[in-house]
Amino acid sequence: MGEQKATNIVWHQGAVTRADRERLNGHRGATVWFTGLSGSGKSTIAVALEKALWERGVHAFVLDGDNVRHGLNKNLGFSPASARWRSCSPTPASSR
Repeated sequence: MGEQKATNIVWHQGAVTRADRERLNGHRGATVWFTGLSGSGKSTIAVALEKALWERGVHAFVLDGDNVRHGLNKNLGFSPASARWRSCSPTPASSR
């Protein structure tokens, strides 16, 4: 990771711990992040993995970048200006 530039941010600890979530869900948590070119199959693989995990009793969710762009980031495109904004935003910008 690069050097942190913002000095006015504070980490806010949640009331639910990772151990709490693992105990409730019955399994450990993880994030799988697919990267690649547009149209390379990231979403297709993510959806298939979500289904396979769900069938095994693992709680899973796909957060797809295009879906995010329909909601929270609906006013953003792929221009250099949008890319600069996304790089500063806590909102996911790729197939998260």
